[in-house]
Parts: sequence; C-alpha cells; structure tokens
Amino acid sequence: MSYKENCKVEGEVITKLKIARDYFCHKKKQKNIAKNIHCHYNTIGNIIRKCKIYASDEASYYLKNNTKIPTNKLNLFDFLKSNPRRPKSNKRCLVDEKENLILKKHEELNHGPKRLFKHLRRQGYDTKNVYTLGKIKGVYKRNKLKTKKIRTFNGERRPLYNYEEIGAFQYLQYDTKEIADRHSLPKEIYNKFKYGKLLKYQWTITDAKTKTRFLAWSYSLSSFFGFKFLELTIV
Repeated sequence: MSYKENCKVEGEVITKLKIARDYFCHKKKQKNIAKNIHCHYNTIGNIIRKCKIYASDEASYYLKNNTKIPTNKLNLFDFLKSNPRRPKSNKRCLVDEKENLILKKHEELNHGPKRLFKHLRRQGYDTKNVYTLGKIKGVYKRNKLKTKKIRTFNGERRPLYNYEEIGAFQYLQYDTKEIADRHSLPKEIYNKFKYGKLLKYQWTITDAKTKTRFLAWSYSLSSFFGFKFLELTIV
C-alpha cells in the first residue's frame, strides 16, 4: 500500500509514526523505507527531521522502542501533522471590520456595488483605496446581497415630483457628463473632444418645474468648479 493510501486508511499521524519507528527503532535506511511505502525520499527525510526537532523525551522513547503506544499518548505526535495549505488570509478580501461596514451601509442605503463604491469615496471612508469595486462585489456575492426594488402599488411609474404643486426653481437637478461620447458623436468630432484641446465636461442644472437648463463647461471635473457653477446659477 502506498504512502498516500496508508494516510487515508490508517490516518496521517499513524502512518508517519510507523515510518519514524522504522528509522529510529528498526534502523532501516531512509532510501529503503521510501521504496517500500512508495513515496519520495524527501518525504521520509521531512518526517525524520520533524521527529528530531519537535519530539519530546517521552515521544522519543516510543519512537526508539517497539513498545505499544497507549491511545491517550498519540497526541505526543501531533507535530507530525501536515500544516494546512489553505491560505490564512486573502488580499482580495476585506477584513471583518471593513466588511461589516459594507453590510451596514447596504442595509441603510440599499445601494448596489457600484453606487456604494462611489458613496464610500465621496464620504471619505476610503482614503487609502481599501474598498475597491472588486472587493465590494465580493462582499455582495459572499453574503448574497441584493438591492430591493421599490414598486408602486398599482405598478405604474411614479413621478419624482408633484409637478402641479411645486413652484418654479423650487427643485433643481444637477448633472455632469463627459462630452466625448463614442456612441453618440461622429468619429472625427469624438477624436477632437477626446484628444484635442477642447472642453471635456458639461455641467447641467435643470429646473424640475419649467425644465429650464443652465449649462457650463470645463476641462476637468472639480468640486471647486461644481460649487462655483451652483453658486452662479442660484445667485
């Protein structure tokens, strides 16, 4: 019976204990033991090395003598067990404390992974770029998180505002977009906006009641530009 089969039938510790006894008690050579049990020479060497380093005086006595080992003494040879190959940590996963924050935010906000990723960035939770989109998606997958869809009672779409009651310029909608849109612009115009010196972004404020639009353009997205545009529009 091979070494691997012995480990399955008799157990890892018992199999390695027999190998160690063949070497220490019966004085068999390492090469012959490996040949008889159908395993690599280095496997026997590793078992012998562990016994020399980790075996206590009592364990060494049982290894060097052919006396029967009581069942309650088998724990003396626990050092022969192989270390688990399962990784202790995964760099792609969040630690428990940070994962709990994702779970808490999902329960409060009912956001999907992408929206929650942006929320954490904007609110200053992710100053060290810990909450990547991939890690957040992993938390959602492991915990089977899903966003709850809110539906109206009769199934019809409900408007965002009661347009009959609100006044003009009572509610404003703020939006930004990149002008270079590959799907809506001809290739030549797209290249001019994308790679030329033209303005890159459009800022829009729309009045919910009258649909009046206020537009502005910039070379980059900045909170300073956004605040100034909002300030000029309102004032």
